[in-house]
Amino acid sequence: MSPFGRCRRCTGTGLLAPTGRLRRRPKPCRRCQATGRRLRIGRRLHHHTTATRATARRIRDDAHH
Repeated sequence: MSPFGRCRRCTGTGLLAPTGRLRRRPKPCRRCQATGRRLRIGRRLHHHTTATRATARRIRDDAHH
């Protein structure tokens, strides 16, 4: 399984549909930086927990020295 999934905002196209009568061109999706891919929720959670754990260990090791 890939750590990336389709962007829900642009449905994986990387472009947002034109809105209003004056805009005719699609706009790049800001959420996925026009790639159409985003990190899955589980991978994002994994990165967050490992970063938090590394910070806690660093603080604990500094306190012991």
